[in-house]
Amino acid sequence: MKRLIVSFLVTIGFCHSAFSQGEYILRGRNGIAGGAGISVRKEINGSIFYAGISYKGFLDAGITYWRSIEDTNDDEIFTPRITYYPIKQEDAKIAPTIGISLGYKHYRTKSITLIDIPRPDMERRIDTIRKDMAVDAVIFGVNAYRKIANIKGAYLQLMIGTDVSTTDTGLEFILHSGLSIGARIGSLPLLVFTPGIDYQGRTITYFLKFSIVS
Repeated sequence: MKRLIVSFLVTIGFCHSAFSQGEYILRGRNGIAGGAGISVRKEINGSIFYAGISYKGFLDAGITYWRSIEDTNDDEIFTPRITYYPIKQEDAKIAPTIGISLGYKHYRTKSITLIDIPRPDMERRIDTIRKDMAVDAVIFGVNAYRKIANIKGAYLQLMIGTDVSTTDTGLEFILHSGLSIGARIGSLPLLVFTPGIDYQGRTITYFLKFSIVS
């Protein structure tokens, strides 16, 4: 159970930090965004989809859906969350954009395990173990974003942040970082590609995401 909880917290840390749009929108502008991504780590890999809106460039609301891509597990995570930006990079040249997030995670897992049980002087017996459980958590996060380059319509933006997850088992801290590569072609929406990592305890999760922000 403890291993499952840790696995869940690392995964939801990715879901919490993977997608938002307010960090790409100037203050005073509305926007919508959608995206998809993958998370990769030793225990379990998954795919993720996201949709959200931004109001006046300072308040985001969105929902994320994550699902495992392993054959032995059927894991799902639903994540509504909001993000508030009290500081934007355009407010002061030396300031980064700061995002403060609050989210709720509902994690559901289903798995089937086949166990081969040998019996003396008899045929082997195959037992099926089914596991179906749910875990809920509240996530509080703080992220900092900083554009470090702007070249011919494309730009690079660093992200670093931390999440605090609370469940029945206590608190967990997750660190994450990424590098966004964004470009807008003509009048098309902003396209953003972001590789990054999450770190919790001794577990590292690698993620890739692709976002469209309009």
